[in-house]
Amino acid sequence: MIRLAKFIAEEEFIWFAYHNDEPVAFFGMIPDWNQILTKLNGKINLINLLKFFYYKKKKTITRTRILIMGVVPKFQGSGLESAIFWHLDKVMKRKYWYNEVEMSWVGDFNPKMVAMYKSVGGVHAKTHYTMRYLFDPNQPFERAPKLMKDVRLLREERKNKEKNEATETKKED
Repeated sequence: MIRLAKFIAEEEFIWFAYHNDEPVAFFGMIPDWNQILTKLNGKINLINLLKFFYYKKKKTITRTRILIMGVVPKFQGSGLESAIFWHLDKVMKRKYWYNEVEMSWVGDFNPKMVAMYKSVGGVHAKTHYTMRYLFDPNQPFERAPKLMKDVRLLREERKNKEKNEATETKKED
């Protein structure tokens, strides 16, 4: 499995952010291999395998896909998201053959991520629908809540905690 991951992923596209040796953010992006696979007509044989490696070496993949990105709620709004994209910009300038980044799926119930991709120049290009089957038709259907209220509450909680810690430090002095 690790060998496969090394083959399909680029090390510079997978990041963890830590605070006090605890992971607080994760980012995972891969090259869009579909750009090569479509040229192979769905067949893996010796000729197509050779073509695959040829296309890979020639850097014909021009698009990447962000598969996952997350920040621990306590650290959301602290600038980690911006830092990730700031570093991503540096990587993408070095890997000039990639000229497009696709955020595979951003739910409309997550206005923070929608605002984030718009702030870096992203545009809404596709709409994905998530289907849901209610196993118990007597249970009411509830749409996912908007996340901004939760993020705002966590920010306030973090600020209050920092103020309390600062006050305790002053008392100790």
